[in-house]
Amino acid sequence: MKKFTLQEYLVSLLCGCIAFVVYTVTTARGIVFTDNGELLGVMSTFGVPHPTGSPMFMLFGSIWNSLVSIVSSSVFSKNLFSAALISAGISVIHLSVISLVEKTLAEQYNAWYRNAITVSMVLLIAFSRSVWNIATFVEIYSLQFFAFSCIFLAYIQWSLRPSFQSSVVLSYLSILAIATHSSMMFFAIAVNGIIIIHNYKTVKNFKPLFILAFLALLALSIFAVPFVRSFSEVPFNWGEISRSFYAFIYHITGKQFQVWMFESTETFTKNSGDFFKELFTSTLGIGVVLSFAGLFLLWKRNKHTVLLVLVYSIIGLPFIFSYGIPDIQSYFVIPIVIVSIFASISLLQWCVKYQWVAFVVVILPCCSVAMFWGDVSQQNNTLVDDYTYMLTDQLPKNSIVLSSQWDYFCSAFMYKQKIEGYRPDIVLIEKELLRRTWYPRMVQRWYPEVYKKSQKEFEAYTTYLSLFENEKPFEASKLQRLYIVLLRSIIENAGSKVVFATPEVIQSENGLAEGYKAIPQGLVLQIAKKEIDTNFSVKKINPRDFFTAPVRNNQYLEPAIHRSFMVSMGYTSSYLVSQKKLEEGIRAKDLATTSSILIQKVTR
Repeated sequence: MKKFTLQEYLVSLLCGCIAFVVYTVTTARGIVFTDNGELLGVMSTFGVPHPTGSPMFMLFGSIWNSLVSIVSSSVFSKNLFSAALISAGISVIHLSVISLVEKTLAEQYNAWYRNAITVSMVLLIAFSRSVWNIATFVEIYSLQFFAFSCIFLAYIQWSLRPSFQSSVVLSYLSILAIATHSSMMFFAIAVNGIIIIHNYKTVKNFKPLFILAFLALLALSIFAVPFVRSFSEVPFNWGEISRSFYAFIYHITGKQFQVWMFESTETFTKNSGDFFKELFTSTLGIGVVLSFAGLFLLWKRNKHTVLLVLVYSIIGLPFIFSYGIPDIQSYFVIPIVIVSIFASISLLQWCVKYQWVAFVVVILPCCSVAMFWGDVSQQNNTLVDDYTYMLTDQLPKNSIVLSSQWDYFCSAFMYKQKIEGYRPDIVLIEKELLRRTWYPRMVQRWYPEVYKKSQKEFEAYTTYLSLFENEKPFEASKLQRLYIVLLRSIIENAGSKVVFATPEVIQSENGLAEGYKAIPQGLVLQIAKKEIDTNFSVKKINPRDFFTAPVRNNQYLEPAIHRSFMVSMGYTSSYLVSQKKLEEGIRAKDLATTSSILIQKVTR
């Protein structure tokens, strides 16, 4: 086991501080895409996040929120949670690198030279696109990165001088890391597999197996945290897992996402291709070749670490390549970091032989910052905030909104409504979440008046939906019929409330608007029995910074939000022209055209 000097700790801290400064500048000031709004709400309420629950995120996120709330309750201060975690992880990775290359730099080189090289190599990892990207807003992957960094360092320390005592600690920590993100399971399997083989040879009995099995149960017991917290019925209580033990298991195993696992050979081909493209880009085109050289060099000094990487690759990469989710890029981070670490070992060897290489290595982090700043910076990304305000500012009091725009509206609005108190009069029904048995219970708590008016339909639908979730016989056609009946009941029982839907809801659900008019009103369609005069005006659609926020071709969601805006404005323009409101119709068309131009710029 290597003992670090004070100087090494300070240099590692310096790496983290440099990364944190850059991350802070590029961190999102407002809510951004996908789960950001939901996870910010979880942090703010010590709630239960989406599967697999991530109890470590619940604990550390709530602690961070409590600390920063003393100074600020802004979204920016909460998003800095990810910047802090990635920066801390970078400091730990620096300790891992100097542990692996302790004897590589010859003694004739002074401390300044050694520190400059190792710091530059680690900052090159910090400012790779894949790592930097998850440091700019709250997501679970930042905590996963920090956990990986700590486990990797602990494993290297164990490999230098293995003992049964250190094996016990390492095993416990690696299994505990699964509570940050379920994909850490593959890394934990690799770590514990090597530990078991090593200790079985040493102790020559099954005692290590029983001890490690007990530690596994002890570490995984942390998943009781979301289960217990769910009883409190906190506002953000995804899965309502306190309902039953089955609901708890369903949630923490991520069963609803398992349909995307090993989806098809096309998914495998696409994901593997995207992985190698991202690997090539994030490592400035030098990572793959140099990593093989680094593995060869390390094999001579630390076979345990090379073995860990090989085992993890064999069991982890096939899963990643076969997982058919849209945001799979976040799963690439750990493999890319591992490749980057081994590439760093090879680079360092070249620095020893040729000092001119050291000069190149020192400037590489600056090149990385210059190349990726525009791709990853969320500093001026106001798209989700602007879209959410544009959609809701125009709505009359006590509106009901049916939507499935989770990625750039629903998640953000939930946070704004429940945490910031914005538009508490609006009822939001997330159409796709309604396909889960827990969500009607959330509707009942959040919007009791709407639930009560359609209680009969809610209960009939949920009862039948439970057959699907519990894998019991059911008829898909009947389930869909009850689903439409429930949505229509919400519309029909609205009373004095005005019902709106985002366009994709009407487009995707046959029979939902049968007998109704779908009247374009900006970014939504009003569902009404007949043509009506409204106070709606396109002038209420205030783009703010919507058209000046960055739209980048490496992010599928940024063009998507503009595409949604364009479609809605197109509908509104056509309707206004048909109503002889030519001036407003032309303005709506101009807004749609502006978004269309932005989309074309990044999709050519």
